[in-house]
Amino acid sequence: MKRNSKILTNRSKTNFNLPLASTVAAVVISLLVPQVTWANELRVIGVSDYDHISDLTFGNDDATYLATKLLNQDWKVSSHYNEEATQDKFNKAGDDDLLYFTGHGSSNGSLALQKYKKQNKPEGSYANWDTIGTSWFDKDIELAIFAACDVLQRNSWGEVLGGGAHHILGYRGLSSEGQDKAIIATFLKKVTAGNPVKVIDAWRFANVEYNEFDWAITGHKKNEDDYFWVEDGMTTDVTGTKDIYHWYNGGGYYLDVKSLTNERKTSNLIEGLRLKTESLDVQTIAKSLLDVNEKTLRGINNKEPYYFSNEKGNLISYPSGAINYFRNMSNDGMHSSNEKVIKVAEKFISEHGGFPKDAQLNSVIPQIEVDANTKKEKVIGYLVQYSREHNNVPVEGYAGDSIKLIIDAKGVTYYFRLWREIDESSSSKLSSELITNEEAVEKGLDALKHQVKGSNDDIKITNSELVYFSHPFFTQQSDLNLAWKVSSGSVHTYIDALTGNVLNQDEIVDETFEEIDLLEERKIDFLPDEEELS
Repeated sequence: MKRNSKILTNRSKTNFNLPLASTVAAVVISLLVPQVTWANELRVIGVSDYDHISDLTFGNDDATYLATKLLNQDWKVSSHYNEEATQDKFNKAGDDDLLYFTGHGSSNGSLALQKYKKQNKPEGSYANWDTIGTSWFDKDIELAIFAACDVLQRNSWGEVLGGGAHHILGYRGLSSEGQDKAIIATFLKKVTAGNPVKVIDAWRFANVEYNEFDWAITGHKKNEDDYFWVEDGMTTDVTGTKDIYHWYNGGGYYLDVKSLTNERKTSNLIEGLRLKTESLDVQTIAKSLLDVNEKTLRGINNKEPYYFSNEKGNLISYPSGAINYFRNMSNDGMHSSNEKVIKVAEKFISEHGGFPKDAQLNSVIPQIEVDANTKKEKVIGYLVQYSREHNNVPVEGYAGDSIKLIIDAKGVTYYFRLWREIDESSSSKLSSELITNEEAVEKGLDALKHQVKGSNDDIKITNSELVYFSHPFFTQQSDLNLAWKVSSGSVHTYIDALTGNVLNQDEIVDETFEEIDLLEERKIDFLPDEEELS
């Protein structure tokens, strides 16, 4: 039988992490810091070099990142890449606690190994519920993550959970390789935060952060309160498939997407718009959301990342001006109209940073929980998104300027905000000759074939438009420049409208990716006297 409740947190102590000098690059202010003692096993399986379908651009960097992070936390790690990724390696994952696969997936539900062609051919070139069979039954494995397109469309994956494994995290539509490394890093942050969130919520939040909206989870309803081997750890194993559920983004209300391909002359567009960091009152927001003691907020500034956490949730602020608040999501059902949800969202935004005058409602998307056996659905929340335009040109990017909230039965459970201010007084210039829409589509299609983790047959360009490209929240950005956004369904790539270069999110994040670790590695801890808490 499997081990349960491996990690316990001592809530009897109160820990604060405060800056000692301005040279500290990141500061954690925590009222609850989990005592994490890793003693678990990870198996990573990655395929980026394929014999018959498109290779993936960035190798297996998401898998190697996860392996390195958990190896450094005393996990036992086994890694199997490309030709070493075989059906047998999946079957042996039953002896591990966590399995992570990165590579192509198929709409028939299979994970593609190196020699995969299509339609589960040739034999031995794929892994799915049939090849895994009962090899995971009554074993240690509790969690699997599939960073691959489409596979969780298939209800059949629930079969491998019948022997006691808890959840499979993945996608029910297309996913982009360029996001994977950032998503798994963000997932780890949220499941090991000062006040960790549950595995299901962390997967939802991490994907929403990077605009991967086709995320999905298949798992046991009775295991929905699993933590990632922190807090009370994993819940008790459940056998059988009678309580298998799916969690995912549902269909929702979307505003029509504008296309500039035929609507305006590109020679009239402005490039090089100057940006300023939005100046948010982080202290006031932290006091409002977390009821943080004022003495803990002394010396807070907007030039360093700060991490606040207590039993009410977590709040992170970044030098880019971005903030991110999150707490565990309620499992209760919701019966709200779009209008009511939008009112809740706009009131919250107004009270926590102010409602930007140029913010435009983009979408309202229900968060769905469905019984895999009865097909009965329940709405447990709504994702509300706001975006912006400048001179009728959308401002978009990978985890760039936007406001996103998830609202559950208890209120706002997730709040992401990055809203760099456009300096209208700055000097700017008319754009130079831009590459054409046709050139952008050609480059975008080639890029997506090597970034989308599904069959090449699935890659069809569904839209292209000019946008102002917004950099991710981990990066500082001083200029707003034009790019072509080329889309295949829910995944996108961006092409620099001046140079024609692909603006790879993976490369952009890598430039400052070390900042993801600063919140953990540069924290300063001390235990205050009791009178300091009064």
